[in-house]
Amino acid sequence: MNLPWTHIFKEVPEAASYFRQLQDPAEISHPAYLQQKRHDHNLWRRVIMPKIEAASIERVAQQYARLQQEWSGREETEAFWAGVVEQEEQASN
Repeated sequence: MNLPWTHIFKEVPEAASYFRQLQDPAEISHPAYLQQKRHDHNLWRRVIMPKIEAASIERVAQQYARLQQEWSGREETEAFWAGVVEQEEQASN
């Protein structure tokens, strides 16, 4: 069977739209995912990263180290959440 690499995320319906739009695993980006999903940093840590780590598809699995480093980058994550809070504050005013 020749399944697309995105099939490893089929059980993560909340993330499916993000992964379906990508042409290659090298395009997976934690900050871009957060910007699109906005709220679900926990889904990335709890569900998505374990699927990438366990993937038997080499093109996906080889991205794990890069994504782990990207996900661990607190500056981007903190900057993202600071932006979300600021947007919410502006919207409520």
